[in-house]
Amino acid sequence: MEMDHPLAPEVRETVSRLMREIQFGSLTFTVQDGRIVQLERNETFQFPAVPPKVQPSRQVSKPAAESLPGLAGALAGLRFGQVVVKFQAGRAIQIDRTEKRRWSDLMGIGGDGI
Repeated sequence: MEMDHPLAPEVRETVSRLMREIQFGSLTFTVQDGRIVQLERNETFQFPAVPPKVQPSRQVSKPAAESLPGLAGALAGLRFGQVVVKFQAGRAIQIDRTEKRRWSDLMGIGGDGI
């Protein structure tokens, strides 16, 4: 079963909130049978040697907000695998897609799996 709309409203709401909050790190979406089954957040906190004069805004940056269609595109058609969105300074900078496929005819010497 492939996903008709990769970002369901409840997922879109959670992702939008996390994109507003994360400064440095990544969001990892795990997909099984064409559905998002897990969302993992990995965040790094950086402490500058000299305190900044103005605190950065925690509002979603335009690139992060605009990355939602890119995320939906990366998730579209994905049956099994992961999509990772990486952030730096509150901006989405990269989307990686890893698709997992299994072939039944690729067996080990003794008939064992790979």
